[in-house]
Amino acid sequence: MWTTNGRASNQRRRMRSTMNKVQCVLSVERKVSFMRSSVLFLAAVLLLSYNHGVFAFQPVLPFLKKSQSYSLLMSETTAEASSSSSSSSMMSSKNSGKGFGEVVKILPKTGNELLETKSPSEIKDKLVDLLLHMTGKEEEFRLVETYVNVLEEKFISPQTLGFFNMAISGDWQFLFTTSVNNRPSSKLRLSELVQKVESDEASPFEGKLITKANWALAEDDTQTFDCYGSFTIECLYKVNQGTRMIIDLDQHLLEPAKGSKIPKDVQGLVGMLHRAIPKEMFDPEGLAIDTTYADPDVRIVRFTGKRHEGVRNIFFKSGSVAFDPSKKEN
Repeated sequence: MWTTNGRASNQRRRMRSTMNKVQCVLSVERKVSFMRSSVLFLAAVLLLSYNHGVFAFQPVLPFLKKSQSYSLLMSETTAEASSSSSSSSMMSSKNSGKGFGEVVKILPKTGNELLETKSPSEIKDKLVDLLLHMTGKEEEFRLVETYVNVLEEKFISPQTLGFFNMAISGDWQFLFTTSVNNRPSSKLRLSELVQKVESDEASPFEGKLITKANWALAEDDTQTFDCYGSFTIECLYKVNQGTRMIIDLDQHLLEPAKGSKIPKDVQGLVGMLHRAIPKEMFDPEGLAIDTTYADPDVRIVRFTGKRHEGVRNIFFKSGSVAFDPSKKEN
């Protein structure tokens, strides 16, 4: 009896184990079948989306759809998208029509971006050529500003005082200023305006800044320029804050040349010179100068202080640039 019951019990356990395995297999097969159906359904939806040019899935906010918050959220989202698209200057996007997002189109580079790819030497040559042949058009002044900005961005300031003094020393022919000056008198002519930078070898943090203008004056109505000479503005400077030059005006010198008549109205002549010479050069007392670009041919400085803040002066090394009046800017 014991043996028989034990065998029957073992058989029942084996049958239950077999049934459990069968149920597990059937459950797995049902899950696999369901997953296959889901994948096929998704593939069909995507295929229809691709063929008909619509997006297969759209964002849904059912709990906000009829509320005031939903309208506010969607209006803010639309405004942000509009702002983002209007602020982009390099890319243009459009719907591909195939349900796979947006197509990005690269727009051509602007003039400023093209200049970024050019070397400082190329930009400098364009700047000098433009300044030597300017006709006073507004677009020419804007182009000068563009060239100067790019040169200043590319400029690497000298890392030592010795290299800085070597870069700025010498005679520099004045070429251009961004300041607004009074219209000079027709009775006065300036034939040259040269700035000489002399660093002190014994004290490299100090030096002289000497600006000299050659002038000719016609005092009578015959327009005979029989009074001529030079006008010199002598300044001292100290280097501070890296390469910043703090200017201290020393004196003005008015000297008639040999063979010149003596002007009858010296004060009137000084007033004419004041109108003809850039104000930041005529009276630089209390100003500071930052060298924003310098190479063997061109030097650009920026004034800072209570007066003439941000004004630029452009110089080229005396004798380094040949002026051809027959050449025109393209």
